[in-house]
Amino acid sequence: MTVTDDADDHLPQRTVFPADQFTDPLATPTDSPQQADRIVDDHSRSPGDDHGAPQEGEFASTPRSPSIPATLRPTSRRDWIAAGVLSVLAATTIVVAAIYAPIRHTDVAPAAAPLTDVAQLSTVPRTFSEAWSTPIDGVTFPLVPQVDADAGVVVAADKHGFRALDPRDGSTVYAYHRDHDLCLLGISGFNSVVAGYRTAAGCSEITALRSDSGRYRATRFDNAAADPALIRSHAAIGSIDAERVELWRSDMVRTVEYGDPIAPQEPGMQPTADCTIDSALTRGDLLAVVESCSPDFSADEETTKPTGEARIGRDGRSWWLRLVARDPEDSREPEFYSSVPLAQPSHVVAIAEDRVAVAEVTNGNTETTPVTIYSQDGDQVATTAIPPLAHASITADAPGGVYSPDANDIAHAMTLYDGKHLNFFLPSTLELMFSVDDAIGNPIDIDGSVVYPTRDGLVMLRGYSNEAIRHIAIDRGDYQGDVHLGLVGRTLVERRGNELFGLIAEF
Repeated sequence: MTVTDDADDHLPQRTVFPADQFTDPLATPTDSPQQADRIVDDHSRSPGDDHGAPQEGEFASTPRSPSIPATLRPTSRRDWIAAGVLSVLAATTIVVAAIYAPIRHTDVAPAAAPLTDVAQLSTVPRTFSEAWSTPIDGVTFPLVPQVDADAGVVVAADKHGFRALDPRDGSTVYAYHRDHDLCLLGISGFNSVVAGYRTAAGCSEITALRSDSGRYRATRFDNAAADPALIRSHAAIGSIDAERVELWRSDMVRTVEYGDPIAPQEPGMQPTADCTIDSALTRGDLLAVVESCSPDFSADEETTKPTGEARIGRDGRSWWLRLVARDPEDSREPEFYSSVPLAQPSHVVAIAEDRVAVAEVTNGNTETTPVTIYSQDGDQVATTAIPPLAHASITADAPGGVYSPDANDIAHAMTLYDGKHLNFFLPSTLELMFSVDDAIGNPIDIDGSVVYPTRDGLVMLRGYSNEAIRHIAIDRGDYQGDVHLGLVGRTLVERRGNELFGLIAEF
Protein backbone atom coordinates (compact mmCIF):
# COMPACT_ATOMS: atom_id res chain seq x y z
CA MET A 1 0.00 0.00 0.00
CA THR A 2 1.42 3.39 -0.99
CA VAL A 3 0.52 6.40 1.11
CA THR A 4 0.96 9.92 -0.20
CA ASP A 5 0.32 13.27 1.43
CA ASP A 6 -1.78 15.38 -0.99
CA ALA A 7 -0.97 18.56 0.89
CA ASP A 8 2.77 18.04 0.54
CA ASP A 9 3.27 16.89 -3.05
CA HIS A 10 6.74 18.42 -3.02
CA LEU A 11 7.91 15.87 -0.44
CA PRO A 12 9.16 12.49 -1.60
CA GLN A 13 6.70 9.65 -1.33
CA ARG A 14 7.18 7.21 1.53
CA THR A 15 6.27 3.60 1.38
CA VAL A 16 4.59 2.03 4.41
CA PHE A 17 3.76 -1.65 4.51
CA PRO A 18 0.94 -2.88 6.76
CA ALA A 19 2.27 -5.00 9.59
CA ASP A 20 0.63 -8.14 8.28
CA GLN A 21 2.36 -8.00 4.87
CA PHE A 22 5.97 -8.53 5.88
CA THR A 23 8.06 -10.52 8.29
CA ASP A 24 10.91 -8.84 10.12
CA PRO A 25 13.97 -11.02 9.50
CA LEU A 26 15.43 -9.87 12.84
CA ALA A 27 12.32 -10.62 14.89
CA THR A 28 12.32 -13.41 17.44
CA PRO A 29 9.69 -16.16 17.20
CA THR A 30 7.64 -14.38 19.85
CA ASP A 31 7.60 -11.04 17.98
CA SER A 32 4.23 -10.36 16.42
CA PRO A 33 3.78 -8.07 13.39
CA GLN A 34 1.68 -5.78 15.52
CA GLN A 35 4.50 -5.45 18.05
CA ALA A 36 6.84 -4.41 15.25
CA ASP A 37 4.66 -1.40 14.46
CA ARG A 38 4.33 -0.14 18.04
CA ILE A 39 6.40 1.86 20.50
CA VAL A 40 6.10 1.79 24.29
CA ASP A 41 2.41 2.65 24.61
CA ASP A 42 0.40 -0.39 23.49
CA HIS A 43 -2.85 1.17 24.75
CA SER A 44 -2.93 4.21 22.45
CA ARG A 45 -4.95 2.49 19.72
CA SER A 46 -7.94 0.25 19.56
CA PRO A 47 -7.78 -3.33 18.25
CA GLY A 48 -9.32 -2.24 14.95
CA ASP A 49 -6.49 0.18 14.29
CA ASP A 50 -3.79 -2.43 13.76
CA HIS A 51 -3.63 -1.97 9.99
CA GLY A 52 -4.44 1.71 9.69
CA ALA A 53 -2.25 4.78 9.58
CA PRO A 54 0.03 5.42 12.56
CA GLN A 55 -1.79 6.77 15.59
CA GLU A 56 -0.64 9.49 18.00
CA GLY A 57 2.35 8.25 19.95
CA GLU A 58 3.35 5.75 17.19
CA PHE A 59 5.71 5.67 14.27
CA ALA A 60 5.23 3.91 10.98
CA SER A 61 7.62 1.01 10.98
CA THR A 62 10.72 1.18 8.88
CA PRO A 63 11.24 -2.45 7.88
CA ARG A 64 14.73 -3.74 8.35
CA SER A 65 14.61 -6.12 5.38
CA PRO A 66 16.90 -4.88 2.60
CA SER A 67 14.30 -5.95 0.03
CA ILE A 68 11.79 -3.34 1.19
CA PRO A 69 12.29 0.03 -0.49
CA ALA A 70 12.34 3.20 1.60
CA THR A 71 13.15 6.77 0.65
CA LEU A 72 15.17 8.69 3.27
CA ARG A 73 16.10 12.35 3.41
CA PRO A 74 19.82 12.81 2.67
CA THR A 75 21.95 13.52 5.73
CA SER A 76 22.84 17.20 5.83
CA ARG A 77 25.87 18.97 7.30
CA ARG A 78 23.62 20.33 10.02
CA ASP A 79 22.69 16.76 11.02
CA TRP A 80 26.34 15.82 11.35
CA ILE A 81 27.04 18.88 13.52
CA ALA A 82 24.05 18.14 15.76
CA ALA A 83 25.11 14.52 16.12
CA GLY A 84 28.63 15.61 17.03
CA VAL A 85 27.42 18.04 19.69
CA LEU A 86 25.16 15.41 21.23
CA SER A 87 28.01 12.90 21.26
CA VAL A 88 30.31 15.35 23.06
CA LEU A 89 27.62 16.16 25.63
CA ALA A 90 26.93 12.48 26.24
CA ALA A 91 30.62 11.69 26.64
CA THR A 92 31.10 14.62 29.03
CA THR A 93 28.15 13.50 31.14
CA ILE A 94 29.52 9.98 31.36
CA VAL A 95 32.99 11.19 32.36
CA VAL A 96 31.67 13.58 35.02
CA ALA A 97 29.36 10.91 36.42
CA ALA A 98 32.24 8.45 36.56
CA ILE A 99 34.52 10.93 38.30
CA TYR A 100 32.01 11.83 40.99
CA ALA A 101 30.33 8.46 41.37
CA PRO A 102 30.43 7.17 44.97
CA ILE A 103 32.11 3.95 43.88
CA ARG A 104 35.26 5.92 42.95
CA HIS A 105 35.45 7.22 46.51
CA THR A 106 34.80 3.89 48.20
CA ASP A 107 37.25 1.40 49.63
CA VAL A 108 35.51 -1.97 49.65
CA ALA A 109 37.09 -5.22 50.77
CA PRO A 110 34.33 -7.87 50.82
CA ALA A 111 34.85 -11.27 52.38
CA ALA A 112 36.31 -13.99 50.21
CA ALA A 113 33.62 -16.26 51.67
CA PRO A 114 31.08 -15.85 54.48
CA LEU A 115 31.93 -17.30 57.87
CA THR A 116 30.28 -20.69 58.13
CA ASP A 117 31.81 -22.41 61.16
CA VAL A 118 30.99 -20.00 64.00
CA ALA A 119 29.71 -22.40 66.66
CA GLN A 120 26.78 -21.16 68.73
CA LEU A 121 26.93 -21.01 72.52
CA SER A 122 24.18 -23.23 73.92
CA THR A 123 24.99 -23.23 77.65
CA VAL A 124 26.43 -20.71 80.08
CA PRO A 125 30.18 -21.44 80.36
CA ARG A 126 32.31 -21.63 83.48
CA THR A 127 34.06 -18.38 82.58
CA PHE A 128 35.12 -16.10 79.72
CA SER A 129 38.67 -15.13 78.78
CA GLU A 130 39.58 -11.99 76.85
CA ALA A 131 40.85 -12.78 73.34
CA TRP A 132 40.90 -9.44 71.51
CA SER A 133 39.92 -5.79 71.66
CA THR A 134 39.47 -2.99 69.13
CA PRO A 135 38.56 0.71 69.30
CA ILE A 136 35.39 2.17 67.82
CA ASP A 137 35.07 5.72 66.55
CA GLY A 138 32.82 7.97 64.50
CA VAL A 139 29.37 6.59 65.33
CA THR A 140 29.05 5.47 68.94
CA PHE A 141 25.29 4.91 69.10
CA PRO A 142 23.52 2.51 69.62
CA LEU A 143 25.36 1.55 72.76
CA VAL A 144 24.63 -2.16 72.34
CA PRO A 145 27.43 -3.88 70.36
CA GLN A 146 26.59 -4.22 66.68
CA VAL A 147 26.64 -7.97 66.09
CA ASP A 148 24.91 -10.33 63.68
CA ALA A 149 24.74 -13.76 65.28
CA ASP A 150 23.35 -15.34 62.09
CA ALA A 151 26.20 -14.03 59.96
CA GLY A 152 28.77 -14.55 62.71
CA VAL A 153 30.30 -11.05 62.65
CA VAL A 154 30.97 -8.14 64.99
CA VAL A 155 30.85 -4.66 63.42
CA ALA A 156 33.27 -1.98 64.62
CA ALA A 157 32.79 1.61 63.47
CA ASP A 158 35.51 4.13 62.68
CA LYS A 159 35.49 7.66 61.32
CA HIS A 160 34.91 6.78 57.65
CA GLY A 161 33.38 3.31 57.73
CA PHE A 162 33.46 0.03 59.55
CA ARG A 163 35.14 -3.34 59.84
CA ALA A 164 33.33 -6.66 60.23
CA LEU A 165 35.31 -8.83 62.62
CA ASP A 166 35.62 -12.55 63.17
CA PRO A 167 34.35 -12.97 66.75
CA ARG A 168 36.87 -15.69 67.48
CA ASP A 169 40.04 -13.64 67.05
CA GLY A 170 38.99 -10.09 66.11
CA SER A 171 40.47 -10.32 62.62
CA THR A 172 38.85 -8.34 59.81
CA VAL A 173 36.46 -10.39 57.66
CA TYR A 174 35.54 -7.46 55.41
CA ALA A 175 35.61 -3.67 55.50
CA TYR A 176 33.84 -0.72 53.90
CA HIS A 177 35.09 2.87 53.88
CA ARG A 178 34.22 6.11 52.09
CA ASP A 179 35.80 9.55 51.80
CA HIS A 180 32.91 10.99 53.86
CA ASP A 181 32.36 10.85 57.61
CA LEU A 182 30.24 8.02 58.94
CA CYS A 183 27.05 9.36 60.54
CA LEU A 184 24.85 6.27 61.00
CA LEU A 185 25.58 2.58 61.53
CA GLY A 186 23.50 -0.41 62.49
CA ILE A 187 22.68 -4.02 61.72
CA SER A 188 19.15 -4.50 60.45
CA GLY A 189 16.76 -7.33 61.16
CA PHE A 190 17.20 -8.49 57.56
CA ASN A 191 20.93 -9.24 57.97
CA SER A 192 22.37 -6.09 56.44
CA VAL A 193 24.93 -3.66 57.76
CA VAL A 194 23.46 -0.22 57.08
CA ALA A 195 25.93 2.68 56.96
CA GLY A 196 25.12 6.36 56.49
CA TYR A 197 27.58 9.00 55.27
CA ARG A 198 27.47 12.75 55.77
CA THR A 199 27.46 15.01 52.70
CA ALA A 200 26.34 18.57 52.04
CA ALA A 201 22.78 17.18 52.08
CA GLY A 202 23.15 15.78 55.61
CA CYS A 203 23.45 12.13 56.61
CA SER A 204 22.19 11.42 53.13
CA GLU A 205 24.11 8.56 51.52
CA ILE A 206 22.89 5.25 52.91
CA THR A 207 24.39 1.92 51.86
CA ALA A 208 23.30 -1.57 52.86
CA LEU A 209 25.74 -4.49 52.63
CA ARG A 210 25.19 -8.17 53.29
CA SER A 211 26.33 -8.69 56.85
CA ASP A 212 27.79 -12.13 56.15
CA SER A 213 30.05 -11.06 53.27
CA GLY A 214 30.08 -7.28 52.83
CA ARG A 215 28.62 -7.61 49.35
CA TYR A 216 26.55 -4.70 48.10
CA ARG A 217 22.80 -4.92 48.68
CA ALA A 218 21.18 -1.48 48.24
CA THR A 219 21.75 2.29 48.33
CA ARG A 220 19.59 5.35 48.93
CA PHE A 221 20.27 9.09 48.73
CA ASP A 222 18.01 11.79 50.15
CA ASN A 223 18.15 15.02 52.12
CA ALA A 224 18.58 14.30 55.82
CA ALA A 225 19.61 15.72 59.17
CA ALA A 226 23.35 15.97 59.71
CA ASP A 227 23.47 13.85 62.88
CA PRO A 228 20.44 11.57 63.22
CA ALA A 229 20.02 8.67 65.61
CA LEU A 230 19.33 5.12 64.51
CA ILE A 231 15.88 3.54 64.86
CA ARG A 232 15.29 -0.11 63.99
CA SER A 233 13.26 -3.25 64.51
CA HIS A 234 13.22 -6.73 62.99
CA ALA A 235 11.24 -5.36 60.03
CA ALA A 236 12.74 -1.91 59.43
CA ILE A 237 15.67 0.39 59.99
CA GLY A 238 15.86 4.15 59.68
CA SER A 239 16.86 7.49 61.14
CA ILE A 240 15.35 9.90 63.65
CA ASP A 241 16.00 13.47 64.73
CA ALA A 242 13.96 16.20 66.40
CA GLU A 243 12.23 17.12 63.13
CA ARG A 244 11.53 13.84 61.39
CA VAL A 245 11.70 10.07 61.49
CA GLU A 246 11.77 7.75 58.52
CA LEU A 247 11.97 3.99 58.10
CA TRP A 248 13.39 1.89 55.26
CA ARG A 249 12.78 -1.68 54.19
CA SER A 250 15.45 -4.19 53.16
CA ASP A 251 16.08 -2.58 49.74
CA MET A 252 16.48 0.84 51.43
CA VAL A 253 13.23 2.14 49.96
CA ARG A 254 11.51 4.44 52.43
CA THR A 255 8.24 3.07 53.81
CA VAL A 256 7.21 6.02 55.99
CA GLU A 257 8.25 9.58 56.68
CA TYR A 258 6.93 11.39 59.75
CA GLY A 259 7.49 14.99 60.79
CA ASP A 260 8.85 17.95 58.89
CA PRO A 261 10.21 17.00 55.43
CA ILE A 262 13.41 18.77 54.42
CA ALA A 263 12.23 19.18 50.83
CA PRO A 264 8.44 18.69 50.79
CA GLN A 265 7.05 17.73 47.39
CA GLU A 266 3.41 18.46 48.20
CA PRO A 267 1.89 20.62 50.96
CA GLY A 268 -0.37 19.29 53.69
CA MET A 269 0.91 15.71 53.78
CA GLN A 270 2.44 16.01 57.26
CA PRO A 271 -0.20 17.42 59.66
CA THR A 272 2.23 17.62 62.62
CA ALA A 273 5.21 19.09 60.78
CA ASP A 274 5.45 22.02 63.23
CA CYS A 275 5.90 19.77 66.28
CA THR A 276 9.19 18.59 67.82
CA ILE A 277 9.92 14.87 68.02
CA ASP A 278 11.07 13.65 71.44
CA SER A 279 11.42 9.89 70.94
CA ALA A 280 10.19 7.01 68.79
CA LEU A 281 10.26 3.22 68.57
CA THR A 282 8.97 0.77 65.96
CA ARG A 283 7.95 -2.87 65.93
CA GLY A 284 5.94 -4.87 63.42
CA ASP A 285 3.64 -2.49 61.55
CA LEU A 286 3.60 0.09 64.36
CA LEU A 287 5.59 3.31 64.66
CA ALA A 288 5.14 5.17 67.95
CA VAL A 289 6.26 8.80 68.24
CA VAL A 290 6.14 11.12 71.26
CA GLU A 291 6.34 14.78 70.30
CA SER A 292 5.67 18.22 71.73
CA CYS A 293 3.78 21.02 70.00
CA SER A 294 3.11 24.67 70.69
CA PRO A 295 0.09 25.30 72.98
CA ASP A 296 -1.96 26.76 70.14
CA PHE A 297 -1.08 24.03 67.63
CA SER A 298 -4.01 22.18 66.10
CA ALA A 299 -4.03 19.39 63.53
CA ASP A 300 -6.74 17.94 61.37
CA GLU A 301 -8.62 15.68 63.77
CA GLU A 302 -10.01 13.49 61.02
CA THR A 303 -6.45 12.70 59.95
CA THR A 304 -4.64 12.42 63.30
CA LYS A 305 -7.53 10.73 65.20
CA PRO A 306 -7.05 12.29 68.67
CA THR A 307 -8.48 10.41 71.66
CA GLY A 308 -8.90 13.60 73.70
CA GLU A 309 -8.21 17.32 73.94
CA ALA A 310 -4.67 18.71 73.98
CA ARG A 311 -3.24 19.16 77.47
CA ILE A 312 -0.51 21.63 78.39
CA GLY A 313 2.44 20.09 80.22
CA ARG A 314 4.56 21.72 82.88
CA ASP A 315 6.91 23.00 80.18
CA GLY A 316 4.13 25.01 78.53
CA ARG A 317 3.80 22.74 75.49
CA SER A 318 1.25 20.14 74.47
CA TRP A 319 2.56 16.57 74.41
CA TRP A 320 1.24 13.83 72.14
CA LEU A 321 1.73 10.14 71.52
CA ARG A 322 1.23 9.45 67.80
CA LEU A 323 0.61 5.88 66.69
CA VAL A 324 1.02 5.48 62.92
CA ALA A 325 1.47 2.70 60.36
CA ARG A 326 5.01 1.67 59.47
CA ASP A 327 4.08 1.04 55.84
CA PRO A 328 1.31 3.42 54.68
CA GLU A 329 0.02 3.60 51.12
CA ASP A 330 2.09 6.74 50.46
CA SER A 331 5.35 6.95 52.39
CA ARG A 332 5.14 10.75 52.43
CA GLU A 333 1.78 10.80 54.22
CA PRO A 334 1.48 9.04 57.60
CA GLU A 335 -1.58 6.92 58.33
CA PHE A 336 -2.64 7.57 61.92
CA TYR A 337 -4.07 4.85 64.12
CA SER A 338 -4.53 7.35 66.95
CA SER A 339 -3.14 10.44 68.72
CA VAL A 340 -3.08 10.40 72.52
CA PRO A 341 -2.79 13.69 74.50
CA LEU A 342 -0.23 13.36 77.31
CA ALA A 343 -0.37 15.31 80.56
CA GLN A 344 3.39 15.77 80.96
CA PRO A 345 6.66 15.50 79.01
CA SER A 346 7.17 11.81 78.27
CA HIS A 347 9.35 9.28 76.44
CA VAL A 348 8.60 6.11 74.49
CA VAL A 349 10.49 3.39 76.40
CA ALA A 350 9.15 0.06 75.05
CA ILE A 351 7.02 -1.18 72.17
CA ALA A 352 5.15 -4.33 71.18
CA GLU A 353 3.40 -5.06 67.90
CA ASP A 354 0.10 -3.53 69.04
CA ARG A 355 0.94 -1.33 72.04
CA VAL A 356 3.51 1.04 73.46
CA ALA A 357 4.84 1.99 76.90
CA VAL A 358 5.29 5.69 77.65
CA ALA A 359 7.22 6.91 80.70
CA GLU A 360 6.51 10.29 82.26
CA VAL A 361 9.63 12.40 82.71
CA THR A 362 10.10 13.01 86.44
CA ASN A 363 13.82 13.96 86.39
CA GLY A 364 14.41 11.84 89.50
CA ASN A 365 12.09 13.94 91.67
CA THR A 366 9.87 11.00 92.62
CA GLU A 367 10.42 7.53 94.01
CA THR A 368 9.13 5.91 90.82
CA THR A 369 8.52 6.82 87.19
CA PRO A 370 4.90 6.32 86.04
CA VAL A 371 4.57 4.23 82.88
CA THR A 372 1.34 4.06 80.90
CA ILE A 373 0.66 1.42 78.27
CA TYR A 374 -1.51 2.38 75.31
CA SER A 375 -3.02 0.17 72.63
CA GLN A 376 -2.56 0.92 68.95
CA ASP A 377 -6.00 2.57 68.98
CA GLY A 378 -4.93 4.95 71.75
CA ASP A 379 -6.74 3.25 74.62
CA GLN A 380 -5.04 3.11 78.00
CA VAL A 381 -4.72 -0.60 78.77
CA ALA A 382 -2.43 -0.66 81.82
CA THR A 383 -0.25 1.38 84.13
CA THR A 384 2.89 0.42 85.97
CA ALA A 385 5.89 2.09 87.55
CA ILE A 386 9.64 1.71 87.20
CA PRO A 387 12.50 3.15 89.23
CA PRO A 388 13.20 6.82 88.43
CA LEU A 389 14.84 7.20 85.01
CA ALA A 390 18.42 8.19 85.70
CA HIS A 391 18.97 9.40 82.13
CA ALA A 392 15.60 11.08 81.56
CA SER A 393 16.70 14.34 79.95
CA ILE A 394 17.77 14.83 76.35
CA THR A 395 21.40 15.89 76.51
CA ALA A 396 22.95 18.48 74.20
CA ASP A 397 25.06 15.83 72.48
CA ALA A 398 22.27 13.25 72.11
CA PRO A 399 22.20 11.84 68.55
CA GLY A 400 19.52 13.61 66.56
CA GLY A 401 18.60 15.77 69.55
CA VAL A 402 16.10 13.11 70.67
CA TYR A 403 15.71 10.74 73.59
CA SER A 404 16.98 7.37 72.40
CA PRO A 405 16.10 4.73 75.00
CA ASP A 406 18.87 2.27 75.76
CA ALA A 407 16.49 -0.55 74.96
CA ASN A 408 17.08 -4.11 73.85
CA ASP A 409 14.97 -6.96 72.53
CA ILE A 410 16.05 -10.36 73.85
CA ALA A 411 14.33 -13.72 73.53
CA HIS A 412 11.60 -13.34 76.16
CA ALA A 413 11.73 -9.72 77.29
CA MET A 414 12.06 -6.12 76.24
CA THR A 415 14.67 -4.34 78.34
CA LEU A 416 15.42 -0.73 79.26
CA TYR A 417 18.67 0.36 80.89
CA ASP A 418 18.67 3.91 82.25
CA GLY A 419 22.15 4.13 83.75
CA LYS A 420 21.16 2.85 87.19
CA HIS A 421 18.41 0.29 86.71
CA LEU A 422 17.75 -2.50 84.24
CA ASN A 423 14.01 -2.99 83.61
CA PHE A 424 12.43 -6.08 82.05
CA PHE A 425 9.05 -5.87 80.27
CA LEU A 426 6.85 -8.67 78.98
CA PRO A 427 7.19 -8.57 75.18
CA SER A 428 3.46 -9.10 74.57
CA THR A 429 1.85 -6.77 77.14
CA LEU A 430 4.81 -4.51 78.11
CA GLU A 431 3.94 -4.92 81.78
CA LEU A 432 6.96 -4.66 84.07
CA MET A 433 8.37 -8.06 85.01
CA PHE A 434 11.07 -6.84 87.41
CA SER A 435 14.00 -4.44 87.75
CA VAL A 436 17.56 -4.96 88.96
CA ASP A 437 19.75 -2.24 90.42
CA ASP A 438 23.22 -3.79 90.14
CA ALA A 439 23.35 -3.90 86.33
CA ILE A 440 25.73 -1.63 84.43
CA GLY A 441 24.31 -2.25 80.96
CA ASN A 442 21.94 -4.24 78.78
CA PRO A 443 21.74 -8.06 78.97
CA ILE A 444 21.83 -11.03 76.61
CA ASP A 445 20.10 -14.41 76.55
CA ILE A 446 22.14 -17.61 76.81
CA ASP A 447 20.19 -20.85 76.55
CA GLY A 448 16.96 -19.29 77.85
CA SER A 449 18.54 -17.46 80.77
CA VAL A 450 19.26 -13.76 81.28
CA VAL A 451 22.91 -12.76 81.68
CA TYR A 452 23.66 -9.12 82.52
CA PRO A 453 26.84 -7.18 83.37
CA THR A 454 27.73 -5.97 86.85
CA ARG A 455 30.66 -4.01 88.21
CA ASP A 456 32.74 -7.14 88.89
CA GLY A 457 31.52 -9.49 86.18
CA LEU A 458 28.30 -11.13 85.01
CA VAL A 459 25.15 -12.33 86.75
CA MET A 460 23.04 -15.20 85.44
CA LEU A 461 19.34 -15.37 86.37
CA ARG A 462 17.15 -18.42 86.60
CA GLY A 463 15.42 -18.13 83.25
CA TYR A 464 13.60 -14.80 83.15
CA SER A 465 12.98 -14.55 86.88
CA ASN A 466 14.54 -12.14 89.35
CA GLU A 467 16.56 -14.94 90.95
CA ALA A 468 20.32 -14.81 90.51
CA ILE A 469 21.87 -18.28 90.39
CA ARG A 470 25.43 -17.68 89.16
CA HIS A 471 28.14 -15.06 89.15
CA ILE A 472 31.00 -15.04 86.64
CA ALA A 473 33.98 -12.84 87.46
CA ILE A 474 35.33 -10.62 84.66
CA ASP A 475 38.51 -8.61 85.07
CA ARG A 476 38.00 -5.23 83.37
CA GLY A 477 41.02 -3.54 84.91
CA ASP A 478 40.35 0.00 86.06
CA TYR A 479 37.41 0.58 83.71
CA GLN A 480 34.41 1.95 85.66
CA GLY A 481 31.85 2.86 82.99
CA ASP A 482 28.80 1.12 81.56
CA VAL A 483 29.16 -2.24 79.82
CA HIS A 484 26.83 -3.50 77.07
CA LEU A 485 26.74 -7.10 75.89
CA GLY A 486 26.44 -8.93 72.59
CA LEU A 487 26.82 -12.61 71.76
CA VAL A 488 28.17 -14.17 68.56
CA GLY A 489 28.87 -17.88 68.53
CA ARG A 490 30.98 -18.69 71.59
CA THR A 491 32.19 -15.09 71.95
CA LEU A 492 30.79 -12.64 74.46
CA VAL A 493 31.23 -9.12 73.08
CA GLU A 494 31.52 -6.33 75.64
CA ARG A 495 31.38 -2.69 74.77
CA ARG A 496 33.27 -0.63 77.33
CA GLY A 497 33.12 3.02 76.38
CA ASN A 498 34.60 3.32 72.90
CA GLU A 499 36.20 -0.12 72.83
CA LEU A 500 34.94 -3.57 71.95
CA PHE A 501 36.27 -6.65 73.74
CA GLY A 502 35.89 -10.26 72.62
CA LEU A 503 35.72 -12.82 75.45
CA ILE A 504 35.82 -16.52 74.54
CA ALA A 505 33.71 -19.02 76.49
CA GLU A 506 35.61 -21.59 78.56
CA PHE A 507 33.97 -24.71 79.99
